[in-house]
Amino acid sequence: MRKIYLVLILILITSGAFAQEGLISDNLVILKYNEINGLNVDVIWRPNELRNGYAIGAAIIRLTNTKYGTSSTVVSNNFGILQNRLDRFIKWKENENGENKIQSITSKDISLHYKNPKIPEEGFNFGTEEEPFFFYDIDFDGKDDLLVSEMYAGQRFYPTFKAYKLCDSQNICVIEDQYNQITYKEPYILLDGLSAVSRKNKTIEINYSSGAADSTSEVYEAKPSYEGSKTNEFVLKKIVSPNAE
Repeated sequence: MRKIYLVLILILITSGAFAQEGLISDNLVILKYNEINGLNVDVIWRPNELRNGYAIGAAIIRLTNTKYGTSSTVVSNNFGILQNRLDRFIKWKENENGENKIQSITSKDISLHYKNPKIPEEGFNFGTEEEPFFFYDIDFDGKDDLLVSEMYAGQRFYPTFKAYKLCDSQNICVIEDQYNQITYKEPYILLDGLSAVSRKNKTIEINYSSGAADSTSEVYEAKPSYEGSKTNEFVLKKIVSPNAE
């Protein structure tokens, strides 16, 4: 049912009815961010959970190029925003089961200011929980990519990150074709808050945490996809295990 519901909202977006009055049902809000890197970002969001200070719910994110008017959308199932950024708009209450549910929404249109988060240049704890999405050159090709957070969706309750390549020709599209997206390839498909990204070595290390004495990691290194190419692909360089002989 939820998938059908999201598809219906997506139809509203593509038909140009993204924010028409009367089309936003209960608990659905529209988030509008300030211009980011030449893009306008709007989000249809349905917060349905309050966890550790974050309001979380399914969302459709639309990026629109401010110069050409082209737009693309991506989906996040665990789009999370710090509760204190929403206190003026959304009130929560605890029900009989101890769950926090929305009590009231004072505005269906919420303006938020995106602030470039600080992303570690080396080492573990990649990404950020300050913003539900951010821009970062994850494949080391000199161009920023879009990364969308899925709050508490990873191991040990860390966020996972979906990576999307942006189109070179923004007059045609904003985000590259979904079927060819890097987010479905290794190592991006396993990227989370326990990953280590090294801009110096052009590596991504995916860590599998099973406790201090039994954790393994896979180190992927960026290589040009073919000789003279500016497009990088990752190859598995080594597997690190404390139990390896």
